[in-house]
Amino acid sequence: MYNMKRKCFAYLFVILIFINMLGRGMFIANAEELSSATSEDILTLEDVLAGLGDISDLSNSVNLVATLTQLVSNGTYCLNGKYSGDYLRNSSSTIVATSGKIALLGDSIQWQITYVNGYYTIRSSNDLSKYLAVPTAGSANPNLQLVTIGTSTIPTQCLWNITIADGGACLVQNVYNSRYLFSNGTSVYTTDSLGELGSSVYDSRVWRIMSPENISSRELGQSSVFSNLSITVGGTGIPSMLRVPSNAIWATSSDITYSRKVTSHVNVSDGIFTGISTGVTTIVATHKVTDLQFMFAVIVGNEPSYTIRNHVDQGYCVRFGSDSNVITCNTVVADKFAHFFGLNSSSQYVLHTSSADICKINQTGSVTNSNLTIGCPHNTSHLTKDALHAIMGSGTSTTSYVLWTGHILPGNPPSSSYSDFSVIITPNQTTNSNYVNKSDAEVRMESLYTLMHELSHQLGAPDHYCYGVSEGDSVCINSNCDICYMGKTVARECMMSYRRDIENWNECLLYCTSCLSVIDNHLTEHHQ
Repeated sequence: MYNMKRKCFAYLFVILIFINMLGRGMFIANAEELSSATSEDILTLEDVLAGLGDISDLSNSVNLVATLTQLVSNGTYCLNGKYSGDYLRNSSSTIVATSGKIALLGDSIQWQITYVNGYYTIRSSNDLSKYLAVPTAGSANPNLQLVTIGTSTIPTQCLWNITIADGGACLVQNVYNSRYLFSNGTSVYTTDSLGELGSSVYDSRVWRIMSPENISSRELGQSSVFSNLSITVGGTGIPSMLRVPSNAIWATSSDITYSRKVTSHVNVSDGIFTGISTGVTTIVATHKVTDLQFMFAVIVGNEPSYTIRNHVDQGYCVRFGSDSNVITCNTVVADKFAHFFGLNSSSQYVLHTSSADICKINQTGSVTNSNLTIGCPHNTSHLTKDALHAIMGSGTSTTSYVLWTGHILPGNPPSSSYSDFSVIITPNQTTNSNYVNKSDAEVRMESLYTLMHELSHQLGAPDHYCYGVSEGDSVCINSNCDICYMGKTVARECMMSYRRDIENWNECLLYCTSCLSVIDNHLTEHHQ
């Protein structure tokens, strides 16, 4: 079937060329004419210009496009560097290379390409009076400029050749000085050297040309996901990516860069990871085109494991109706830990009678909504976090005990993490000043953050914020305080400093580099 389609296309292409020659008296075809004769199974010329395939992948008859007079149809396009992933951009009349989402970059990365007497003009869409050009003072001048033309005659410095590059996409060469357009970092220049085929030098001269509308419908999205990678010491592997949309363009391994949050355990070269030593490494993958970032883990050796043993007291079930919120929080946080650290978390649930439950039962016979806020006749000795903690017990280096209470303790203290692998979660953030439950959405958001924050302490991450300076003291008791000990004016952006909506916050901004490193090291030491 595929070969038949290729043959049909080839015959149709020849017919179109013949009609075109009869109607115009010349041999001109463009991308629109070619695409109108294609099926979804056949590579188009637009695909080749966009770097999505090589001209050799086209059918034999379509190889004639290499000799066509006009390869690029008149229209508005974005030019994206194959090597850098950056767009050619007009930034306040300065030509730069920039990555980002096209919706944010707007018409600053859009260029109107027009075929004029055998060559192309490239005008900035955010100022159509500006033509992309090279200086006339010295043919070896590498700089670019935007030129305003006041006459009907277009100077040679504003004319460009566009040809198909080796492997697909385009080379853009100025007619005046025969130099090729290329990017270096955020700067864009011209050069008379192409470099060797297949090299980074050559690829930095290659531009992918596509309309902004087509890019927008196939632009890689933030909901794309990298899978964790498990390898052995000395073994190698390549991470897999679930792309959204599935037909996302410019999202192959060469369009991704990787940075390590921990410098041990793995090496990475050309997108291939090699295991160096047993351990966990959190990786940030950056998409060069959109500048989107994604996080995943590389595990060398055994997958780390962790158990969250939840103790839900009667007060919690009375206040919130059930323990369903606890189950939801465990599921979400376990997924986050798996994604960040390759951590295989399991959850256990125990309906627990806490010291606060016992106190209320002894006073009134049962735990009810009306007594969740009453005090203890024994000088609050049953209504402290330490009392709750004493009855619940301690966990281990691979199992954290978590008590969820619905009782309002004196002063409504915040939740806490204990050094014996246990956590107490209070209603501090899930109730208002009158100790009435917040909305279901707020309870979910606050509970998720609290559980993930406190369990991050269990995995070794410290607080970065100031605990407050007591009278007569110059620093707080938190030795990891960014302000008192690190000399910062504000605590660093990290969930160990500020409360976050962890389900909707950018994953790559939830933890600072230091916390990721600390947790990776903790898991390497205790959980493998």
